[in-house]
Amino acid sequence: RAALAVCFANAVRAKDVVKVVEVKTTAAQQRKRANALSKRIAAAEYAAATAAKASIRADDPPLEVALLNAGLTSSAPGEHNLVDPVFPRALRWLNATTVDDVRSLEREEVSQVDGPSSADRRKLWLFCVAQREALETAVTEATKTAVAEVRELEAVKRAASRPVDPRAAIAFRVPEACFVRIARFLYHAPRPPPTPPPLDAEILGLLEGFVRRPPPPG
Repeated sequence: RAALAVCFANAVRAKDVVKVVEVKTTAAQQRKRANALSKRIAAAEYAAATAAKASIRADDPPLEVALLNAGLTSSAPGEHNLVDPVFPRALRWLNATTVDDVRSLEREEVSQVDGPSSADRRKLWLFCVAQREALETAVTEATKTAVAEVRELEAVKRAASRPVDPRAAIAFRVPEACFVRIARFLYHAPRPPPTPPPLDAEILGLLEGFVRRPPPPG
């Protein structure tokens, strides 16, 4: 970092400011870049959504367990057994044997089930909605993360592809390719603290002695 600071000071002293030149692109180039980014985002969203759906479906419990966890059935013996079969029987009537089958049910289908009361049909529909929302939430979070990663990678690529003013390389007296690496590092590096910590007096004494030491003969 100290060497880079010296290089920057030399460039300023030479009145040749180090800068990054932004390339002017045409409208057609911008549309091409935007279309390519949109395709990458769409592909990332599809892959993330597919993976999220597969993960959620793999973790789905058996339908009987899901009903029990939702409080629609009871494992207690006795009179509860006379009430518990209402919801499993309704789902069998709807040909829903898994939690994923429940997600595909529509409200009109649930409302046409014969047997349960209107209150029970509402409970059953809310159960279907909860299973569907759990899947949709997982897919939304996965796609949001995938899109953010694609955009972050695109920003890094664009920053890395910015050309550097070739005049600045003259002030450094180094090949342009070498200067490009240094300038990009400076562009992305965090700013140094405004006031550097003071050096120890002993270190300053050693540095002064080294600088004042006469060069070796011949």
